[in-house]
Amino acid sequence: LRSIAHRLAARTCERIVVLTELDREKWVRSLRCSNVEVIPNSLPIPLPAQPAARTSRTAIAVGRLTDVKGFDVLLQAWVPIARAFPDWTLRIVGSGELLASLTQLRDRLGLRECVRLEPGRSDIESVYRDAAMLCLSSRYEGFSLVLVEAMAYGLPIVATNCETGVRALLTHGENARLSPVDDPAALARE
Repeated sequence: LRSIAHRLAARTCERIVVLTELDREKWVRSLRCSNVEVIPNSLPIPLPAQPAARTSRTAIAVGRLTDVKGFDVLLQAWVPIARAFPDWTLRIVGSGELLASLTQLRDRLGLRECVRLEPGRSDIESVYRDAAMLCLSSRYEGFSLVLVEAMAYGLPIVATNCETGVRALLTHGENARLSPVDDPAALARE
């Protein structure tokens, strides 16, 4: 259905708006569109007056609790982190259909004491302010607002090197540590 919708849009729309340059290149290459414009999302929260203090021992992950966000991978990656750094906590903040299965996985992996699954919230700024780092374990991202928000708070980032959004914003070793998608061991090493 997505392929049909893309072909239909390419033929009938005056302009197609995408979030990243890589998205634009894919439309041009696969559908030979010349009417594709890139308009990235802007920061949806007020620019913080101060960066996060980063004094807590708390890593955060923020997003919908869906398969594409890879929180199952993050939980598996947290197992060796919890052993090596027992004073660290992981907060996964978000709502979605995978809450029950992620809670079961957390408990089965023995992470109940160091991983908190919290519902999505409108005051997300306080989550960033209280964090020491952001973990993004997505299998796919468009333009990741979570990354932009975390960067605005000066948080170190460990992320999967998924296409488009992550690659448009992050460079391994420069402004983030990146690992392959769906590789808990590599994510834990970063």
